[in-house]
Amino acid sequence: MPASQREARDEEEERERWMRLSTTELASIGSSHRWRLSDRWSPITSFASRHLGSHQVASTRRTIFCIGWSVRKPQGQGGGRPSRCYDMRRSMLCCRQAAHRIETCVVGSGVVGLAIARSLSKAGHEVIVLEEAGAIGSGISSRNSEVIHAGLYYSRESQPYKSRFCVEGKRRLYEYCRERDIPHKNCGKLLVATDAEQRDFGLPKLVELATRNGVGDLSILSEEDVKYIEPEVRCAGAVLSPSTGIVDSHSLMLSLLGDAEDSGAVLALQSRVNGGRRENDSIVLEVDGSEIACDHVVIAAGLSSHAIARKIITTSDENVRIPRQFFAKGNYYKLENQSHGFSRLVYPLPDDKGGLGIHATIDLSGTLKFGPDVEWLPPQTTVDDLDLSVDRSRADLFYDAVRRYWPHLSEGNLVPDYSGIRPKLIHPDIDRSEGNSADFAFAGQEQHGVQGLLVCLGIESPGLTSCLAIGDYAALLMQRR
Repeated sequence: MPASQREARDEEEERERWMRLSTTELASIGSSHRWRLSDRWSPITSFASRHLGSHQVASTRRTIFCIGWSVRKPQGQGGGRPSRCYDMRRSMLCCRQAAHRIETCVVGSGVVGLAIARSLSKAGHEVIVLEEAGAIGSGISSRNSEVIHAGLYYSRESQPYKSRFCVEGKRRLYEYCRERDIPHKNCGKLLVATDAEQRDFGLPKLVELATRNGVGDLSILSEEDVKYIEPEVRCAGAVLSPSTGIVDSHSLMLSLLGDAEDSGAVLALQSRVNGGRRENDSIVLEVDGSEIACDHVVIAAGLSSHAIARKIITTSDENVRIPRQFFAKGNYYKLENQSHGFSRLVYPLPDDKGGLGIHATIDLSGTLKFGPDVEWLPPQTTVDDLDLSVDRSRADLFYDAVRRYWPHLSEGNLVPDYSGIRPKLIHPDIDRSEGNSADFAFAGQEQHGVQGLLVCLGIESPGLTSCLAIGDYAALLMQRR
């Protein structure tokens, strides 16, 4: 038999052998660190051969990760269902081309990226989630206030996505958390007026805006009303938002990941998208030296979304543009060595710098923290320039802001906690006449000319609250492409 025929026969036998493997057998191969797949069939071995020879594996409750690629655990090995393994085998056997092929790639595994992956996989897409870091949700999703917002602040005219998705997302998020026992608390929130002008004009204006957004459960409280329900708070009056709450964002993300995996999605950690290009009807992503050809790509990479998109959208056409992201840093301080009597979140009225004011948030462990402030970074700042250390020089600003509604705060009891960066589509130093908006942005083919590419930009607060609504909206946009 000629050598070419023997090689073809061997390849076919190898293919049939892998197709006959049970899901449990396939998963056990991954868990024993021995990927014995031919490079011509498996994206896993081609990645692994260029990375750690020991095939380092880190396990979680649901997934085994090997050089960024994941396989579901079988029953009896830490939970999960083995149904995921069939799709992984199918992916292994469909990658014979120079570029591995997948139907849909979601870039980013924060709360929004995972919600999008969940919605797409439930809609029937074959999905892989590419995450640069070694864990999910290590960016914006882990550095925020974890608040379930009611949807009070956003204008339906100038911020249609935020106003719609926040109200819808709040309702769905509470339902989702109850159904899946995700730690959360519907604690309510006070928005306080610190003077008579805010009381007489600011509070009614806020209620009117919220009512137009479909939030009809607000009530305006007098100074005496506030003293009765929150004795520690000092103000001239307040708006009570009973539907505001807090959520354990990491438990939420694990649940979203589990849902996506149950519908066939795969999570690939330590998988950095270094570039990409259009090729025929596909988008080819360069991922750590390998290439993945995709029918659809959703970039939900938070702070890096704009930079990753620019690597794919290469054109000299001046009419092709996507919104540029700018960065605003927010510092958080926590209370130590002093008790507090807060039972609700306490917010000042929104400030004119683009933030919601330095507010008081009680997390699920009972810790009281304050923040974030708003520190606009220079327009030319890139992700590589970011410094996440807490700026201690801003402590005086925090004491002044907090004492306006909590005068009992003692000197020296605010301790730097953490900071976060918010992606913004506006900047105080950039002329808004360029068409920038304070809303979320979803740049599709109409904006950049690349078929099958969706870029999620400016996904800051209320992105956590809105995640389920955003996920379904992104899946709807992908179905239309």
